[in-house]
Amino acid sequence: VGSGATNFDKWQSYDAEGAVEALERRESERESLRQRVVSLENKRAREEAMRRRGESEARADAMRARGNAAFGSARYEDAVSDYTEALEANPRSAALYANRSLALLKLRAFDEAEEDATAALDLEPSCVKARLRRAAARTELGKVDEAIEDLEAALEVEPRNKAAREALGSCRARRASREAARRSKRRVALSVAEV
Repeated sequence: VGSGATNFDKWQSYDAEGAVEALERRESERESLRQRVVSLENKRAREEAMRRRGESEARADAMRARGNAAFGSARYEDAVSDYTEALEANPRSAALYANRSLALLKLRAFDEAEEDATAALDLEPSCVKARLRRAAARTELGKVDEAIEDLEAALEVEPRNKAAREALGSCRARRASREAARRSKRRVALSVAEV
């Protein structure tokens, strides 16, 4: 009977609220510690991502510089290769797509040049160089009306751009010549039909 009374006395003196508070404190400390660990892990992950991004950008810059040097030496295939490698490191660079587009124009790869200029414009719609390069590719592909649209858009951004003005005049003359040739063919066809 004595041990039952002792257990009852212990139960009577047990501080349930204190025990709950101590448990809540321990849980709060664990949660706080968990949050600090997560914060540190996130910080490390961000730092690592920034480090990798910096390395990628440095690699892309180095390859861009190599591509520019190759282009300056009229080694257009090497320039395309270097710009491609730079784009693998930095695929969100409108300038790299525009540069590769110009090298592709020099190689007379007009479809690919148009595609790269379009990619540059998707990233940076106001990129005048990309507009001019796409217009040049489209002109060579016989897409004169689309080239004119690109040149007009380039002149909206840079109204005094001499290259755009000259190319626009050339494209308009080409279109007028094409339309005159069509009219002439129609006249010949009508004359033949009358005979």
